[in-house]
Amino acid sequence: MEYGLEKIPFSRYGSYFAVSINQEDGCLYLRDLHGGDETCSDIYEMRFPEIGERQRFIRTESELMWFREGQAECWLKICMDRDGRVHFLADGLVLELHARGGRYDTLVPLDERRMEHHFYKKQRKFLFTCLQGRITQTQQWDVVGSRDAVISVCGKNAEGAPLRTHCVLESYRCVGTKQEYPSYEEAHKETKEAFDAWERQFRGPNRVFEESRRLAAYLTWANFVPANGFLTHDAMYMSKNWMFNIWSWDNCFGGIALSRVQPKLAWGQLKIFMDNQDSCGVYADYINEAGASFNCTKPPIHAWAFQKMSAQNAFFLQKEIQEEAYESFCRVTDYWLCCRRTPGAVMPVYFHGNDSGWDNASVFHRGFPVESPDLSAFLIYQMDVLSRMAQELHRPEESAAWKKKADEMYGRFFERFFINGRLCAWYTPERQQIMEGDSLLMYMPLQIAYRMEKKTADELVRQMLERFETPYGLATENPRSEYYKTGGYWLGPVWAPVMYLMIDALRDNGYEQEARRLAEKFCRVTQIGLMSENYDPFTGDGYDDPAFSWPSCVLLQLLWEYPDLGEE
Repeated sequence: MEYGLEKIPFSRYGSYFAVSINQEDGCLYLRDLHGGDETCSDIYEMRFPEIGERQRFIRTESELMWFREGQAECWLKICMDRDGRVHFLADGLVLELHARGGRYDTLVPLDERRMEHHFYKKQRKFLFTCLQGRITQTQQWDVVGSRDAVISVCGKNAEGAPLRTHCVLESYRCVGTKQEYPSYEEAHKETKEAFDAWERQFRGPNRVFEESRRLAAYLTWANFVPANGFLTHDAMYMSKNWMFNIWSWDNCFGGIALSRVQPKLAWGQLKIFMDNQDSCGVYADYINEAGASFNCTKPPIHAWAFQKMSAQNAFFLQKEIQEEAYESFCRVTDYWLCCRRTPGAVMPVYFHGNDSGWDNASVFHRGFPVESPDLSAFLIYQMDVLSRMAQELHRPEESAAWKKKADEMYGRFFERFFINGRLCAWYTPERQQIMEGDSLLMYMPLQIAYRMEKKTADELVRQMLERFETPYGLATENPRSEYYKTGGYWLGPVWAPVMYLMIDALRDNGYEQEARRLAEKFCRVTQIGLMSENYDPFTGDGYDDPAFSWPSCVLLQLLWEYPDLGEE
């Protein structure tokens, strides 16, 4: 695996631990992801005091190894076991773990083989257990806590001779449980086999994008954390770099990509938000094991995702799953209809750019609330899906009611949003058309092209491709717009979820050639920008987090849908 730790963290399915290099200070850290991305995760800086600049590093999906150049017999290895614990195995090298904590942190030696480190602000305790060899600790006691704590995994004895040392690190909230630990070799073997089994599920005939496919498989596996607290199911975090939560539209793309091969896991990605759904019906914006944030939410694409999942695997056609999904989607749809429409209005509004998923798109630069055609289109689509689901669940009256609501909203859609041959948004406080920028967001209503007259859909597709198609996909802001910004988040860069939503809409509505072309462009951008949060539309360079889950999921899904991409 040829990726540096400054880009792709080392972790595994089911672990809250990760190893990565902080891009700001350049230091190597052992990290703990409990508490989500608003808490500090860099708990220990990792130092190899004896090898300095002669440090060498080998990485696979299941193991890290450091050694001194020209002295390969002295090394230290790291892997993680099925329970998410970190295993250190050292021979001839010393690893120092320098704590990065706070005032009340306390390092407590429990006995000759164990020491417990309490990180006060994280509300976690970290237990080091030496199964073989030697570990040591130093600290300065400062009346109320430990300062300058250093735990050393010693691959040497007190006299400096090589010593085989095996140490295990685990974390818990209150008290650890007595348990048997696997040997390092057993832990590594299980991890390697677990990843290999996961990766095999996503293999296909395509070889053009094999390197991207394998990285995507690794990230969809390694970005999982176990069910805990508010996470009622194992959760695919968006990243283990710095966006370590699960968000309520990112989860849809995880669900789609996993639905063919891991249907229970795929269902779990949606269920996490259903289980935490507010009484008003809204889904949380994001969730981690410590809590759910309702400051914002995300666009209503969940019924669309579930419909795709159901088409890919009969698991989702089970009556109890269909009923639970239907009830949850009804509640979230009612939230948008009841709580996000001003009195007498037909169209719902966004209160923040984050609600749309397009945080800083140009359409939101005037302020809020905003009536945006993408939101109404997503709701129309969702109500159409609900109407079909109700019919299949033998609820004809509910089916008719959802169809009526969808028809009513669509009946006013073009009157409200289609002006001078283009779709636009409205700033509702002043009842003014939003003129700022030229955002691709205005073309997301192509998802409901099946309701449009063909000449209207054809014109919108033509406009969209003419204004936004670039060498590496669809720019989120017209490159000729004064609002376009290189590396501007939603002001230009290419985004995986938008690409997949648009590819799916084009293909489902008869624009198969255009859909395939965009699919290949997205796959090609991952060869340059890895699995980045977003990409430069002209160079393919990745922006922001390079180890993101949703480009990984979109790539895997596209390679399944178009197995011969790039091979013409």
